[in-house]
Amino acid sequence: MSRKYVFDPSLIGDTDTADLETAPEEEEPEAEQIVEDEPLAEPVREKIKVPPGVVIAPLQGAPITKARGLSADIARTLTRRNVRASSRSTAKIAYLLEGRAHLTPTQEGTTDFRIDWNLLAPDGLSVGRFSDRVPVSGSDWRAVSSGVLRPMADRAAAQVDILMQEHARIPTAVPIPSVEIAELAETLREVSVVSLLNPVVVEYIDGAPGDGRLSLQDALINALLKARVPVSRMLNDKTFVIVGDVHSTPISNDSDAYQFTWMIMRADGTLVGTASHEMNINRKRIVPQWGTVADVAIESVIGDIVAIIDKAGTAKTDTSGKNS
Repeated sequence: MSRKYVFDPSLIGDTDTADLETAPEEEEPEAEQIVEDEPLAEPVREKIKVPPGVVIAPLQGAPITKARGLSADIARTLTRRNVRASSRSTAKIAYLLEGRAHLTPTQEGTTDFRIDWNLLAPDGLSVGRFSDRVPVSGSDWRAVSSGVLRPMADRAAAQVDILMQEHARIPTAVPIPSVEIAELAETLREVSVVSLLNPVVVEYIDGAPGDGRLSLQDALINALLKARVPVSRMLNDKTFVIVGDVHSTPISNDSDAYQFTWMIMRADGTLVGTASHEMNINRKRIVPQWGTVADVAIESVIGDIVAIIDKAGTAKTDTSGKNS
């Protein structure tokens, strides 16, 4: 059975009609706009400026084998001193170390072996010249052994390191139109020379047992070179001389108290200063060889020695200027 529905509009009031009216759609809240942070700009990275290296040219006037060996030894020593160096590099921006060897017989029957060095900057100007001289027994290159050349390579490397450090402070890369090339070269030479300390000759060291005389001498030379003090084997009126004296006093069955005294003099024998220090050392550590004990002993006094050399050299320069 089916049912029939009749729609009567009178039964529906206004209220109901209103209820049947379609309610206005609620406005959906606007979606919150998310503002994305702008990507941070990458920091500007400065280009790392790599300092120029140095190319060691083969020694002129020497047999090719010895010339190349000396160049390689200097390059290795400079590398150990954190200086980029090579005996074969073709870098466009580099210092160049040139050297010429001389063998000159002496009246005493020995031979004077001398190397004249010249360090050229990347702009082609001479940064500085220096020489090293060693007497050898013999009249030809057979007398110039590796035992002669290796210490000379170490001294040349130390001097090159000093000259490059000093020259790096001068802005030669910027052209200066008002200065002529010859005047600029002369200025660079003067600045390099004035800023360096006077050369030093390390003479004898007395009183040290075992190999203390040689070990302390080597340790002092190395410390001076690290402190940018040129070390020489030849005396002249600008050279300082260092003499060491060591005294020991027993303090136990196996140890001694050592007193080190270092006298700094001018080439004419005038005493300009004295530095001293003390150490307690176990005998087994220094006999027969001092080893690293020599380095420790020198490290505790090298600052005083360099200060004396610096002050005495400056005082002499001022006095010379006033006298002139």
